[in-house]
Amino acid sequence: MGISDPWADAVAQLADPTVLGHLVEAAVADHLRRAFGRFAFYYRTTRGEEEIDFVTQRGLPVPGLLEVKFRERTSSRDRKWLAKHGGGILVTRSTIAWHPEENVAEIPASSFLAGLGDSLTVFPPAD
Repeated sequence: MGISDPWADAVAQLADPTVLGHLVEAAVADHLRRAFGRFAFYYRTTRGEEEIDFVTQRGLPVPGLLEVKFRERTSSRDRKWLAKHGGGILVTRSTIAWHPEENVAEIPASSFLAGLGDSLTVFPPAD
């Protein structure tokens, strides 16, 4: 039968933080593919307790690890797997932070995506 009011349905869907988070993750995936070419979705354990959203490799001395957490607040738990594997970028809703002890940068999705247009360096390039 379909949706009687697609606009109202779309607005209602975007009000759901889970749906919005998935849409932002999909936008980041598309921009990464365009900026770096091939990349991997990374999933470590079968039970699901360890997961990193994206691993980029093109032109980087080490894989660039990225996790998307599009929410108002982040915590050390959101950075846990990035830190375990040497650090990376946590793409957030609005937080800008550097955690040197974990080697994790928190960057708002809007800034991260805007930076990809200018060949954002995720890690220092190899010589």
